[in-house]
Amino acid sequence: MNAATVVELRGLSRAFGAAERRRVVLNEIDLRVDEGEFLVFLGRSGSGKSTLLNMLSGIDRPDSGTVRVAGRDLGALGERELTRFRRDHIGIVFQFFNLIPILTVLENVVLPAELAGEGGPAPRARARDLLAQTGLEPLADQFPDLLSAGEQQRVAIARALIREPALILADEPTGNLDSDSAERVMALLLTLTRDAGKTLVMATHDAGTLNLADRVGRIEDGALTVTAGARQRGPEVVAAGTGAGEGS
Repeated sequence: MNAATVVELRGLSRAFGAAERRRVVLNEIDLRVDEGEFLVFLGRSGSGKSTLLNMLSGIDRPDSGTVRVAGRDLGALGERELTRFRRDHIGIVFQFFNLIPILTVLENVVLPAELAGEGGPAPRARARDLLAQTGLEPLADQFPDLLSAGEQQRVAIARALIREPALILADEPTGNLDSDSAERVMALLLTLTRDAGKTLVMATHDAGTLNLADRVGRIEDGALTVTAGARQRGPEVVAAGTGAGEGS
């Protein structure tokens, strides 16, 4: 049985600046990402990998082309609808954690569920379960500034998963961590997403993730090339405009 498609991009283009200063970052990108897949966008700063993540989350809009996530065309959604869709179907892990300092660890994790209108004991029970899986349940009542950087990122991962989203986006999630913390955070992120059958798309400059990914995307001069990662070796090589993942 074929896996469900979680992300589908068609003819996606984005440029910045005007006239002679115009720079094309993404040029006619086609891509498909399936349920349970781990796709890494690898590249130098400014290559377009974070821009592409912003398109997938609906934080930024393309100049042309379509972005479909979990079957919905993000371009057809108004800002309010898009906010609700993002809250319900997309979890985001940022490089700098973005935890709210006046909330406890538990309150930070449960916040997206509360904003979505979930009441009763279920959201907090789910949050405590996620914290237990991250090894942070004993710190549930602490404030973020008392945690290490690695611990704060583990809280951010739990927060991203609280709504059980179809898609997890991670933008340089280990970029602010030392090597030991980065390794633990990556192992945790992969375990939690794979155990739950979630789709994980990550932007990074860390070549060490190549050994963990199902596929690896590289953006250069606006074109996307996707090859099999260490978990899925094969002949697939996809350039911009050729339909990444099509027919697989």
